[in-house]
Amino acid sequence: MRRLSRRALLGGAGAYWFDSSRVLAGTPTVRLQLVTAKASAIRELSFADLRQLYRGKRISIAGVKVIPFNHPPNTPDRIGFDRVVLGMDPEEVGRYWVDQKIRGGDAPPRTIDSVSLLLRVVAALPGAFAYVREGFASPELKVVPLDGKLPGDAGYLLTL
Repeated sequence: MRRLSRRALLGGAGAYWFDSSRVLAGTPTVRLQLVTAKASAIRELSFADLRQLYRGKRISIAGVKVIPFNHPPNTPDRIGFDRVVLGMDPEEVGRYWVDQKIRGGDAPPRTIDSVSLLLRVVAALPGAFAYVREGFASPELKVVPLDGKLPGDAGYLLTL
């Protein structure tokens, strides 16, 4: 039987503990909140509607077309959001949108690279909607409950 060196064991343990897929699948530590403009007619959203929005389906609430915005691909919040809401990893999400394009289907939500720009766009654009980490706020925005629950409530679904 071959013995592993101490260095090999410690290196392997480090790779195990710092694997990003294990971090995302580990203990919930990050909550995402849904935000829209303070004056928006959007008062609440169901998880089913959220999933449809981020699959490119058009949804109107109180007569206002909801425009979802996304974080860039392969960022931690986007990966976690896609896993929780869409049930897909980054590769599956990419294949989904390629398939939609080939079939003439729905367009993906627009992506904004900067959280500060994302917050400004959502605050200024009627019907704009996005997710950000709990704590990111602006006086021009309001947090939208998901299935009647806010971040911090028991059973809140956007906990990564």
